[in-house]
Amino acid sequence: MNSQELGGYIEQLESATTTEDAFKIYCDAMHAHGYDRVVFSLLTEHANLGLSKQHGLVSSYPDEWIKHYNKSGYLNIDPVVRELYNSSQPFFWNDLLCKKKITTQAKLVMNEAAELDIHSGLAFSCIGNMGEVSGFGV
Repeated sequence: MNSQELGGYIEQLESATTTEDAFKIYCDAMHAHGYDRVVFSLLTEHANLGLSKQHGLVSSYPDEWIKHYNKSGYLNIDPVVRELYNSSQPFFWNDLLCKKKITTQAKLVMNEAAELDIHSGLAFSCIGNMGEVSGFGV
């Protein structure tokens, strides 16, 4: 993505009138660069927004996966989420899985995701002024 493309996406986002519109713009931008699914999650409580931590606050992942993930408490064992707490640098999931020793439970999360065609991706976190952590996955 060059600076002109990035500027165009930013202009589109600034003109969005709803959260849904902004998320669609973001999804379209990621799709144009080869990413077919995106997710935004709250990894900690966000008291300033009145929201609890949750995977898939907005997402283009399959609904059945988001429901299963949240019902199973995977936010607490997902190796991608654990790395998001520890790193402010973007990383590819596959690199994480190759470089870090992960638990059997964490492997289960990744294997179940792969069964729904969520095989690999890129993740990065954002830390707010109050220490609140959010995560993006593509």
